[in-house]
Amino acid sequence: METAPLPGTDTSRLRALVALARTKAIAGRTLTRMEEAFGSVEEALAAPAGALAERAHLRSHLAARLLDEARGDGPDREIESARREGWSLVPLGAEGYPTLLAQTHDPPVLLWVRGTLPPAGLPVAIVGSRFGSAHGRLTAARIAGGLAEAGATVVSGLARGIDAEAHRGALRARGHTVAVLGCGLDVAYPPEHTELAADIALAGAVVSEFPPGTRPDPHNFPRRNRIISGLCVGTVVVEAAERSGSLITARHALEQGREVMAVPGRADSPVSGGTHRLIRDGARLVTSAAQVLAELLPEEHPLREKLEGRQPGSPPASGPGKEVYDALGGAPRPADEIADDLGMAPGEVLGLLMALELRGLVRARAGRGFERTQ
Repeated sequence: METAPLPGTDTSRLRALVALARTKAIAGRTLTRMEEAFGSVEEALAAPAGALAERAHLRSHLAARLLDEARGDGPDREIESARREGWSLVPLGAEGYPTLLAQTHDPPVLLWVRGTLPPAGLPVAIVGSRFGSAHGRLTAARIAGGLAEAGATVVSGLARGIDAEAHRGALRARGHTVAVLGCGLDVAYPPEHTELAADIALAGAVVSEFPPGTRPDPHNFPRRNRIISGLCVGTVVVEAAERSGSLITARHALEQGREVMAVPGRADSPVSGGTHRLIRDGARLVTSAAQVLAELLPEEHPLREKLEGRQPGSPPASGPGKEVYDALGGAPRPADEIADDLGMAPGEVLGLLMALELRGLVRARAGRGFERTQ
């Protein structure tokens, strides 16, 4: 994996962008103003504070702080630290910067990346409540696994609850997943997801616009959410209360011109009030990976044609898949109940059920588990 600076990246520009990122209040719009006013960000940071403030439309104290950063040794230490850790620094405008994110209104000037950003394809965000129900967590993992098996990249925020299960679902399907943090890459938050973050970095990337050492302060997360939606062609919300941060991600997605989808929940569930409001306001109702893909893929896309015209395959003749399929019997059953009966890990059973669903052999029933289609 390439580490900072990236091949083809001008070192002086990278250093200037690290200074901007360390100032934290500065993102793509400010960078554009600086480059338009001075010709380059390097020239802007060589100007007097007064000229920088006036011509780039910055507050005086912010211009002074930015110049202090640029003229100190902080950027050099950040670049060297990233090199030691094996992280990449991906600047706005560089070849490796995510294309969809660069097209948003105010993209980060720089991304710290642990792991490897997956190749351009079909990135889909799955977000939801930190207090998701067992059904919501299972649904997030199931949809994420189905998307990953189809070749999509699952993007989420590494938070407790729905986000974590979306990442785990993609990992179980051996697909790509990206976690976007509201803190520095060196800050373990939430601490119990340290191992999960390491697994994600092996199967994709852990990403932040915040420099190392940045704490997970509450005001960082709305900024983080715009990156989650900005990386993706669409956002799926699974369980969100009326005042959930996931609704901020959905709002960002709409502002960025991306698709918003929501999974319905129980009418009396406090963690479904926000998702139901999204559906009332026009979000697409989805309950499966196939439905998500049908919403996002163009009519002529071969995968969509396959999904819409797919006929159920033959049940597996042997192996764990056959055991899980046979255990379903004639009525819907939850994955954890099947796992108990077969003495298998719940995650393994869920992965097998998702594979069977993609083959058209089983389907999920809201709140009731899975059932055979034939």
